[in-house]
Amino acid sequence: YRQALKAGTGSSRGKNVLMETAKHLESGEPEPQLKPNLLTLYSMRFCPFAQRTRLVLQHKQLPHQIVNLNLVRKPDWFLAKSASGKVPALLEPDGSVLEDSLVTSRHLEETHRESALYPSNADKRAQMDGVIAQMGEKVIPAFYRLFGVSGDEKKAAFEQLVTELESMQSTLGDSKFFAGSETVQMADLMIWPWFERLKPSCSLAGFQVPEERLKSLMSWMGRMEQQRAVLETRNTDEAHVEFTRSLLANQPKYDGY
Repeated sequence: YRQALKAGTGSSRGKNVLMETAKHLESGEPEPQLKPNLLTLYSMRFCPFAQRTRLVLQHKQLPHQIVNLNLVRKPDWFLAKSASGKVPALLEPDGSVLEDSLVTSRHLEETHRESALYPSNADKRAQMDGVIAQMGEKVIPAFYRLFGVSGDEKKAAFEQLVTELESMQSTLGDSKFFAGSETVQMADLMIWPWFERLKPSCSLAGFQVPEERLKSLMSWMGRMEQQRAVLETRNTDEAHVEFTRSLLANQPKYDGY
């Protein structure tokens, strides 16, 4: 095991990651020996949903350990812990397990108030949840549709994605971060993983992100790329492209980056 990923992933894992499995463990491999009394995140390095939870852990600098999993051949010992068999799954020191990226992220916010990601104002919190919902209902489906169609349909899918991104840009407005915030909040972290993948994914699909149409959003991305949590969880564009290629070929390559 090791605390950091290979240099090829492009990220520098924080010192609060006390253990991370060197490879994505699969069926037939033994369960790793976990450090006691520590948050444990079951994850996959290229999963944007798992990255949501990792972003919160890094933003709050919470000590934790990460068990990376092969999602095609999941170990039985993980399935015994997880009702859904999906990542992220967060194992608490008391043995309880929480699943789903939003559930785990909000749980960490509620139980660890340091470096708060939600404001005390109820209206602002509702505004942030609206941003997250807009991303989940509009942008993320458009993002994945790009790889589910071909020909003219692919061009139309790309234009639909850009339209949804323009709508997100309108939601951002003139603010530095979403929901009118001057600092990073929960909404920014919950939508970031797909923006990290935006340019490499569009390039792989044969398109270029129209940065002139998305100037404010590009500026927000620039600010996000400077955030500690982002720097400590991100993968390089090249790694994202290589992994996505393997995924599209139905032969996901989890390790070796």
